[in-house]
Amino acid sequence: MRDKLWSRLRALNGSGPFWNMMGSGMMAASTVVMTMLVGHFSDLAYVGDFSLALTTAQILYSLALFGTNDLQMTDYHRRYRFNHFFGVKLFSTALAAVVCAVVVAALRFNGEAAAFTWLLTAFMLLNSLGELYQSMFFQSNRLDLTGKAMFFRYFLSTAAFGAALMAGRTIASACVWMIAVNVAATLWWDFRRAGEFRDAGYALEIGRSLSLIREALPLCLSVLGSLFVVNCPKYIINARLSSEVQGLYNILFIPTYSINLLSQFIFRPYLARYEALLRGDVKGFWRLLVKQAGVIAAAGVFLGAFMYLVGAPFLKLLFGQDVSGYRALMGLFMVSGGILAVNQLLYYIMVILRRQKTILLIFLTSSALTLLVGLALIARFEISGAWMAFTAGQACILGGYALALRRAVATRSGERDGKDNRINE
Repeated sequence: MRDKLWSRLRALNGSGPFWNMMGSGMMAASTVVMTMLVGHFSDLAYVGDFSLALTTAQILYSLALFGTNDLQMTDYHRRYRFNHFFGVKLFSTALAAVVCAVVVAALRFNGEAAAFTWLLTAFMLLNSLGELYQSMFFQSNRLDLTGKAMFFRYFLSTAAFGAALMAGRTIASACVWMIAVNVAATLWWDFRRAGEFRDAGYALEIGRSLSLIREALPLCLSVLGSLFVVNCPKYIINARLSSEVQGLYNILFIPTYSINLLSQFIFRPYLARYEALLRGDVKGFWRLLVKQAGVIAAAGVFLGAFMYLVGAPFLKLLFGQDVSGYRALMGLFMVSGGILAVNQLLYYIMVILRRQKTILLIFLTSSALTLLVGLALIARFEISGAWMAFTAGQACILGGYALALRRAVATRSGERDGKDNRINE
């Protein structure tokens, strides 16, 4: 019995899907846990300021990624080397730091929100650097190393944040402890294994890095557009309503991350499978896509019903705040979160198809719609108006993908058939 147990544990230790699930889960959970801890140790206004800062830091994290992590993970033909991605990382990290200063000044964050934003941005920029190595592991089909690095960095950092708050430290001090632990974790789980997989050193090749920037720019802008669609209501609330409303909105919104996390478990291990099916089995591609999208959508409906029935006591337990007057919105947020999760799956398919410009057009359109709906409704309807703005943006993205994906797959299939005909001739 003991030998069988150890055998299973060793198998899990080397299991890529298992560690990918654990890493993705911990990454998503860290946001929830940090907000939950702030909710228990502070009042609703602090929850609002911290949540706004965390949202801003996550957007700057995506700017620091610059879309190259998705290209790196799906660069199965090794068009770019590691040092090309490293060169872009230096540029994008500096850019994110500059934008952080501009955002804090332009949006006139109060003292707490400004301090939290700077500290959380530093934490997220470290995570962006770690992502460079995790994507390299993923590219080499070492999902176990990708997942372990992600899991332990976020787990240990979040644990340090929580321990500091429980010890009576301020939120800002807890962020400093979190950053220090993250540095150590990144050195151990990312840098230490990098030499085994790096195909080049750190010598910069400006020309190839610039080429990568040009290729990744539409993707970067698209990701920022998607984050704008998701988070635009928070910034309108910051401009027109109170920190207390901001905190309440974030508590109601946070459970939608659970569906997005579920979608990552479902489709991320299949990205290489989608690529292979697109090369030779289009019908199989559509079957897999419809099946996975259906599972994600069903999960959104199920979790929406769950939150409607028991969401109020559940969120009271997690965040220490009373949200019992918002039962219907809890369920509706989860259903809209299901649309967001399906959109995540479709986004990765479009990346595999290298349709960056199409993705950008879709997100520009949905961003404009979200902003217009938010400006029209949030000041009047508050949380309900914010939900309407968020849902309108996600529905627009889904419609855009539905129109673009069919054409993109047909075009790729036609190109392959034409190539096969030329070979036969």
